[in-house]
Parts: sequence; C-alpha cells; structure tokens
Amino acid sequence: MLTFAARCLAPLLFVGAAIALPQSERPTGSTEDTRHWSSWRGPLGTGCAVSGSPPTQWAEKTEQGPAKNIAWKVKVPGLGISSPIVWQDRIYLTTAIATDRPGKVGDVLTERDRRAEPRPTVIYEFAMIALNRGDGSVIWQKKLVEAVPHEGGHRTNSQASSSPVTDGEHIYASFGSRGIYCLDRSGQVVWSKRLGVMRTRRQYGEASSPALYGDRLIVNWDHEGDSFLVTLDKRTGDELWRQPREEVTSWSTPIVVEVRGRPQVIVNATTASRGYDLKSGKVIWSLSGMTVNCIPIPIHVDGVAYLMSGYRGQMLQAVRLEDAKGDLGDSRHVLWTHQRNTSYVPSAALYDGRLYFLRGNNAVLSCLDAKTGEVLYEGQRLNGLRRVYASPVCADGHIYVTSRDGVTMVIDHGPTFKQLAVNQLDDAVDASMAIVGDQIYLRGRQHMYCIAERPAPTAGPGKESHQVRDGGMSYQPIGSLGTAEERTASISIGDVDSDGDLDLVVANGRHWAGQNKIFLNDGEGAFREQRKLTPERSTTYAAPLADLDGDGDLDAVVGNDRAPSYVLLNDGKGRFTRGPQVGKISNTRSVTLADLDGDHGIDVILTNRREANLICFNDGKGGFGRQRTFGAKTDSTINVAAGDVDGDGDLDLVVANRNGQQNHVYLNDGEGGFAKSVPYGTGSDATRGVALADIDGDGHIDILNANIGQPNAVYFGNGSGQFDRSRELGGDSQSYALVPADVNGDGRIDIVVANVRGPNALYVQRGDRTFRKTPFGASNGMTYGLVVGDWTGDGRPEIATANSDGLNHLYQWGHR
Repeated sequence: MLTFAARCLAPLLFVGAAIALPQSERPTGSTEDTRHWSSWRGPLGTGCAVSGSPPTQWAEKTEQGPAKNIAWKVKVPGLGISSPIVWQDRIYLTTAIATDRPGKVGDVLTERDRRAEPRPTVIYEFAMIALNRGDGSVIWQKKLVEAVPHEGGHRTNSQASSSPVTDGEHIYASFGSRGIYCLDRSGQVVWSKRLGVMRTRRQYGEASSPALYGDRLIVNWDHEGDSFLVTLDKRTGDELWRQPREEVTSWSTPIVVEVRGRPQVIVNATTASRGYDLKSGKVIWSLSGMTVNCIPIPIHVDGVAYLMSGYRGQMLQAVRLEDAKGDLGDSRHVLWTHQRNTSYVPSAALYDGRLYFLRGNNAVLSCLDAKTGEVLYEGQRLNGLRRVYASPVCADGHIYVTSRDGVTMVIDHGPTFKQLAVNQLDDAVDASMAIVGDQIYLRGRQHMYCIAERPAPTAGPGKESHQVRDGGMSYQPIGSLGTAEERTASISIGDVDSDGDLDLVVANGRHWAGQNKIFLNDGEGAFREQRKLTPERSTTYAAPLADLDGDGDLDAVVGNDRAPSYVLLNDGKGRFTRGPQVGKISNTRSVTLADLDGDHGIDVILTNRREANLICFNDGKGGFGRQRTFGAKTDSTINVAAGDVDGDGDLDLVVANRNGQQNHVYLNDGEGGFAKSVPYGTGSDATRGVALADIDGDGHIDILNANIGQPNAVYFGNGSGQFDRSRELGGDSQSYALVPADVNGDGRIDIVVANVRGPNALYVQRGDRTFRKTPFGASNGMTYGLVVGDWTGDGRPEIATANSDGLNHLYQWGHR
C-alpha cells in the first residue's frame, strides 16, 4: 500500500512500497541509504548526517602524550583534495599520483594564470582507492589511466579534485579529460567513457563531481570550450542525452531533485543556474545572478533550491521549484536573496532549517533562516581558523568547520553563535569530511583519518562487516495502536502535521464501517495523540498520503468499499477537509498515488475487485474529472504498484490479481495510457500484494508478490519490461502484503512480509543474494498490511503492522 511516491532505499524510482523517512530528512534526488555517505555532500545532499554521535574533540598530540579520539591515521598516495565517500565497510577516494616518468606534454589550450602550476612534464597515474573503515587498510587500489595532464591546475589544487559517488554496488568517478569510470566493489572497471578535453579558465583545473540518480549518471562539463550537461546510463556508460550550455568554466556539482514526482537536474553556474528535465534534458527554468568561478553545490530541501557563489561578488538565492518555468528573474519563485558574506569554494550546509556558510574562503561564518532568509548571525569570525576550502558538515546538533591548516571548530547548532571546541590535526585539509554513525572520516593532503571514540568494526580486506547488524538482532514489539475491534486494512506513513517527524494514518473498517485515525508522533517516536481522520465512519481499505494540491503538505485519498472514495485536503497541520470524490462507488481494495501522465500532478489509481481498475488524473487545480480504466471488468485486482519497469522514464503499473487470475504489467505510453500489457507470473497466482524494488542490484526494477496458498515470489526485471526470471521466497504462504527495505543497513534490500494465520516474516538478504527468514509478531495474527519507516529518528527503520482482528503493533530493531 502506497503512502506517497516514495523511494525504497533502492537506486530506482518506484511507487507501491510503504517505507519512509521524515519529511525533513528524506533524500531529494539522492536515492541512497542515509546510513552511508554516498556522495561528497552526504546522503541528503545538505552536508548533514541524519544519525550518529561523532566526537566533538580530538587531537594528534595531548599534554598526556597519546592522541585523543584518533582511531586511525594512514598515508594516502597523491595530493588529498577530493572528498571521501563511505558505503558499508569501505571508504572510496580518487587520487592522481605523480610518477618520475617523463611523457608528452599536451598542447597549450588556455592562458596560464600566475596562480596556476606549470604544465606537468611527468606522467600521472589516475586511480581509485578503497580503504577499510575499520583500520584504514587498503582493500584495493586501481590505476584507471595514466597521462601527462594538459593543464597545470591551481597551485593549491590536485589533478584529481572530483569526488566519487556510489549506489552501493558500483563506484563512479570523473577524472574529467582523463575519462569517466564505473567500478564494481572489487575494483574492476565495468565501463569507461571519454567526453573530450577540457580547457579551464586560467588553467585552474577540473573539479566538478558527478551526480547519481536512479539509473543515470549526470556530468557537468562547463569549460572555456563547448560546454554541456550530459546524462549517461550508469549501467553501460551509454550517453542518454547531451544538452549544450552557454557557460564558461564552473566547478559546481549538479544535483537531482523531484518536483511533484518528476526529477530535474539543477546546475549552479555563472551565466544562469538552470533546471533540466532528467528524462529529456530540456531546460525547465533558468535564473541569472551568480558570480564568476561558480563552485558551491546547490542544496534542495522541501521544494526550495538554494544557489550560492562568492567570487568577485556575493549571491545567495532561495528558489521555489513548484511550477518554476522559463526565466525566473524578478518572479515569485525567487523567495529571497542574500548578497553578503557568501562562499567562494566551500558549499553551504543546511541543517534543520538553518543555512550555514562562510565568506569567500575565509573563516567567517553566517547563519540564516532557510525559509525566510532572516539573518540569525552574520560575519562571525572563527578565531583560530584561517583559510577554509572544505565545506561545513553537520551532525548531532553540531556544525564542523575545518580550515586548510587542519584546525576544526565545532559549533553549536542554534540561532546564536556558540563555539564548543577547536581541534588540531598535523595535516593540511581541503577535503570535506564524511560522517557515518559515530565516526568522522577526514582526508588531509597526505593522510586519511578516522576520528572516533572507537573505530568502525574491522571486516578485513574485501569483506563486509555484519557486526551489530546480525547475531542477536531482530524486530521486537515496542507498542500498539488503536483497539482490537477496529478491523484495520492498511496503514500509511508520512509527516502529516509538518513538524519534521513521521506520523501514522490508519484505515479501518474494510466491509464494516470503522473510524479512520491519525496517530501523531510526539517527536520522540511515540504516538501519544490521536485524531479522527474524518468525522464519519467508513468502509475504508486504504488512505495513502501525497501532496495532491501542490501546497507542500501531505493530503490523503480515502478508498472505500461500496461507498464513495474521496480526497482529503490537509491544512498543513494534520487537519483534513473533504475534497472531491474520485471514481464511482465500487469494491475498491487499494489506492495508489503517482504521476502517470508526467504533468507533475499526483494521480489516483483505484483498484476495484470485479471491475475495471480506474485512473483519476489530477488537473492541477484540485480536480480529478479526467478518468481512464485499465484491465478487464472481470479482474479481481487487489493491489497495484507503479514504477518505471521498462526504463523509458515514465511510470508503469504492476497489478496483483487474486482468485488465480493472470497478473499483468501495464506499460505507460508516456501520456498515462496503458493499452499495452505484459503478463508475468504463473498465470494462476492468488496474489494479494505487490511491490517493486531492485532486489538483485542489477539496476533494473524487480516485482515482489505476496501470495495465498503458494510461495511468495520475486520476478527479476531485465530493464525492458520483461520478467522471465523468478525466485520463490520460502514455501506456501498466507501473505497479504510486503515491503522492500534495507532494515539492517548493509546496503541490500530485504523484504518484510505481512501474513495471516501465522507470524509475519522478515527476509534478510545475504551477500550471495539468498534470504534468511526470521519470523516476528503473533503466531495467529491477521496482518493485512504494514509500513516501514524511521519514526524514532535512530537511523534504523521501524515496522507498523495493520491487523484486522486485533491491535496494530509497532516493532523496533533490537536485541532478541
């Protein structure tokens, strides 16, 4: 059952699985698990960790002699400028290592500035390195290419300044003129691609990092020649589209965000910052105002993009992306601007509604309210720090600012400036730190540091660590919701009162009228307050959540059995008023919400037992009058999931039919039409639940089926809408729903299954792609549905089960 058009911690867009992060902590364009640091600005692209408690004090030398909170320090070849990324037990780095071997000097392409190094005359080895998180040991080091760079680069820069990005299965790195590379976890090259030779302003060098979204890798190629933005298929390196850009050299990393369900690429640049449609590459909007030498990465939170630059001028713009089209200059989409003390090289950090940024490359900090642009404090000198090139990073209520001379100041996250600690390392630092769990990973120019009271578990070279995550850990009950008489059919999860945590909406009744309810999170993971979703009782099967009217909060659609189904509009504080009816009175069994026609409005899909299923298209004005059926009138469809199963950029529909009917995949024609269908399954399945996820990590969406009287199954997609390969999950089951989610933080998708007349089941995926089954819950329960989400804020997802003959139960990961 869908709660909103969500991502299930897998690198592909799909709809139909109920897993959620708090609204303020949900990755925007980034699809990675928030317990990793998969790109240089972290899992959310804001420079902030969402969990963990790293140290605030450390030192390589103390008056007592031994180092303090330096878990390990290792020397890394090459000049350390690019930032580290972290996934599971590994740290990934890019580097360029100068050899003593002479080589052919490249042609002179641009005039060299006095601050640029002379063109090299020796060969450099461009390489990727994987380190063990536990002790810093080298797992592998892969030389990708060797060449004599054609430009010297800035005198303080490296020939490998671009940081890598990963989806957990592969690592992607740009060495600019030396090529783009995709490596697997063992360090083997999967593909490589050359995009040309860059000519950078004043020969300052190449530094823009790639961005990763779904199955696409995005590379910004702004230089003094023909600039462009290019999107590659992350699986093959094939070019999907290339958009020319009228830009000079910039070093900003692109980001990808979703605006009303449609992903767009945002690039910060000198001539104009722009938003591009990820599917086609077409320009959606543009906005001028940035300075030359544009470097800071854009930040996106809650529908607003923050753009900044600070060389020979200052500019910070807050841009509302909803309905943004064309030239945004002097438009209502520019919410506010700030033209003082903005950054040149370091990017900003956005933490809990506050923007932190430095002046130029100096240790002078400002803090603004991100929503209003109000200055909380400005021009605050950070005594003890001088030049700053690393971007600030935030975690556990603290801001970390590291200067080039290896000094880090820790500052309290708050409306007034409060210094907490100043820490010194022996190495110079230009790279931005990564924070995962309770560890800080900081790259100096010569060394890599792990700063922690204790290091991460050591797994040994080439192995994955499963300490803490396995062995004695499972889901344990922590509470319940509602009463045993309420006959709950489903639960939805989302931040309905806009306070930054996850609430639960419970759909009650089924065939018998019941009271639908909202359970509000108190901010500490408890649901002490409950409200009626609507005044009247209803025969409700589903009440999923999504922003239907584009006002930034989560609305609902109530799907009723043999009674009108209708929209509920949220006032932003979790109080709902009745909106239009959707569809006609029918035997509605589930409601799915997704943008099917690509107009940025969330459409409503009603599955109707013994009638054709119905799509009600959002007109963008709160109406759902345009309708279209799919499937046959004789279908007994019980559930549907939406996802791009054929890789063409639109959302297809995958149905679950009960009563032994053929299941189908309905392929979208790009305009919300579903005339073409593809059968999948055995042809006589009794399917009650369906979900989509990339289970085997091959970059293609797979189908998960919950079945009655037969094994549950996974059907593996080939990326073109075919599902010929399958695997059973256990023996005959009595399963009504399932949700894919990485419950133990190992980077692989697990499966949580809701069962009737037996305990629920958790299938934990092992490294060899097999599953270990662990039961949880009552031995005779009647669980119709479940949701997975981190409503306690501890970094691990919890489970809520919808039970039709008893209390709805809450479960948390913990010791058996």
